Amino acid sequence: MARVDDIMKLLQAQLKLVLPAYTQAPGSNSGNPTLTLSQSATPTAGQENAFIQLQMKTYSGFPTISLASSVDGRPDVLQIVVEADATTAARSVWTEIDWALFAHEAMAMNVEIELYIRANGSVPVLTDITSGNLVGRVLADPRHPNVGM
Repeated sequence: MARVDDIMKLLQAQLKLVLPAYTQAPGSNSGNPTLTLSQSATPTAGQENAFIQLQMKTYSGFPTISLASSVDGRPDVLQIVVEADATTAARSVWTEIDWALFAHEAMAMNVEIELYIRANGSVPVLTDITSGNLVGRVLADPRHPNVGM
């Protein structure tokens, strides 16, 4: 799991540069690195919060991960959960500029990204990573398989 740990550390460092006032709380879930990102020291509903998990894809039929390959050449999935806006469930509470800064850094890791939006009124957490909350995926750029880690 060292690879995903390194990618998460790089993402944390980059987010600290572009969103310096945000609080970062790293963690782990079954060996997958996680990060809670918040506008304040204590995440509160209605703020620009995100729960992030970086998960290594698993493959069957391969003796080792190094022999496996995915369509995009990157075996990692960055799962991001944000809170829905109070008036439009398909939109996040994040402002456009802050989301652009965050998304740019996530995409720079060149991993597959899954975006989940949870109901308004609660801080995003691990259990919000469900198929019902999944709103979209962004694949890594196959032209730059060595970008990121």
